[in-house]
Amino acid sequence: MNNLTKQAIAASLGKLLQERPIAQISVKDVCADCGLNRQTFYYHFQDIYDLLFWMVRKDIAAYYHAQQIIPANMSDYLYSLFGYCQEHSRLVRHAYNSANRIRYETAFRDESEPLLRRKLESYENFRLLSKEDADMLISFYAYSAAALFFRWVESGMPQSFSDSFSKYCMLLDESVNALLLKFSK
Repeated sequence: MNNLTKQAIAASLGKLLQERPIAQISVKDVCADCGLNRQTFYYHFQDIYDLLFWMVRKDIAAYYHAQQIIPANMSDYLYSLFGYCQEHSRLVRHAYNSANRIRYETAFRDESEPLLRRKLESYENFRLLSKEDADMLISFYAYSAAALFFRWVESGMPQSFSDSFSKYCMLLDESVNALLLKFSK
């Protein structure tokens, strides 16, 4: 029942986002649209932005499942993430342009770090790193992936940006080997 309620609330926000930007949508608007009271909304979400970010995370997971994507490496992850974002550009832009952009950036890095850890663990020399060094490298690559992603969103999410993604993946692969050798000494 809880998940159905959350989905109903999210559907209402999605509908309202087709009409106006997130800054012009209140919890009261969402509740009126889905026929629930504010107490029910606040039982499930802290605020409208918490709902928005829950929607983005849920939608990305559903997108991966529907596309049968298992992001085993960074390029698969980036291309599938950007594919999702292009298909849902309105939602992504609303989230990115919201007053709580820092939550969006944090969510992106939080989602990227486990993937980056798996990616880096696939390198032979990764096991030679201390936990601190491994965490630092993962943070470094998560921040760089986030910067690339947000630059793409800020530039209007152009299709032509795929060359930059390819170069990022190449940089990742090439620099990881060199950094792992230096860090493991």
